[in-house]
Order: sequence, then C-alpha cells, then structure tokens
Amino acid sequence: MDDETASFLVRRQSDEATYLIGFNNGSEEIRFELCEAAVDLMDGQRYLGTVTVRPLSGKILRVETT
Repeated sequence: MDDETASFLVRRQSDEATYLIGFNNGSEEIRFELCEAAVDLMDGQRYLGTVTVRPLSGKILRVETT
C-alpha cells in the first residue's frame, strides 16, 4: 500500500453487541484477519478468518456470540 492509502479496522462494543468497522480508502483490495466469527450487517454474509474490503469501500460486521 502507498502513503495515500488509509485502511483500518475498529472494534466498538455496546451493551447489545460488538461491532467491527473496516474501511479501505485505497485502490486495491485489503484483507483483515478476524479472530472471531462475524456477520456483515448489509448483506448477512458470515465471515470466519478473513474479510476482504474492496477499494473505496467499507464493512460493518457484528461479532457472533457463542
């Protein structure tokens, strides 16, 4: 990634759930390694292990509780 690329994964916790918010402001796909299962709030896709975020995009995931 070049210096103009900003990508990050933020963890937010509330009383009801834990959320992972990932952003990619770069021109290439990025991958975040997850330590726990999570569900995409937009399309319902379930992720285990790795989540890919497309360029100029983001994901909001809810961590699954066991």
